[in-house]
Amino acid sequence: MPTFSTPRSISRGSAPQGQTASPPFTMVKLTLAMALLASTLAAQAACSVDDGRQFLADGGSTCPATQNAYTLSANNGSATVVMAQGAASVVNLTAANVNALYAGGGNSYGIGVTGGGTLNATGNVTTESRGTNGRGVYMTDGKIEITGNLHAIRTVRTQGAAIELASSDSNLIVRGTTKMETAGVTGSDGLRNNGIASFTGAVAIDTANYTNSIRNT
Repeated sequence: MPTFSTPRSISRGSAPQGQTASPPFTMVKLTLAMALLASTLAAQAACSVDDGRQFLADGGSTCPATQNAYTLSANNGSATVVMAQGAASVVNLTAANVNALYAGGGNSYGIGVTGGGTLNATGNVTTESRGTNGRGVYMTDGKIEITGNLHAIRTVRTQGAAIELASSDSNLIVRGTTKMETAGVTGSDGLRNNGIASFTGAVAIDTANYTNSIRNT
């Protein structure tokens, strides 16, 4: 005569007696989602390798940049040599004297910020762009603060500016002296200012080589 066992309820994640329980399906999905989120955040928040070439901070990273010189060659196209891009992204230049050079390329920039980034320099900064329509300093929403002196240079090709604050949310602070020059380049400006530019020390602009010395747009 057949016998019947008493029905037993099995909760999610449990198993009948003598069997091994598997993790709950919802827990597996949650674990995978957390892993994917962590990998996505890691990919988004990053500092460039600090090797004297292009240096970027993005994704909310705070990145120390310790080299004395950062250089991009002419074949890199439109780019910025040292830049903080995106809200809460920070580049800290820590050397006593830093040189940022873009050797060529259209719309090329020495140092810059965009999207709410911040660039700090504890020493002196020399930044130069040799590309067409380039800028030594280029800002589109963000803050640059230089404790030492700033030397912003436009050379070789036409147009552009030594320094440009392209948006009203751009804030440039130089606590040392500031020098802007283009070394004979035509069609370039000294300072294009659509934001807030604060210079504590003396400011020198080589007006003989500029279309406009200062343009407050």
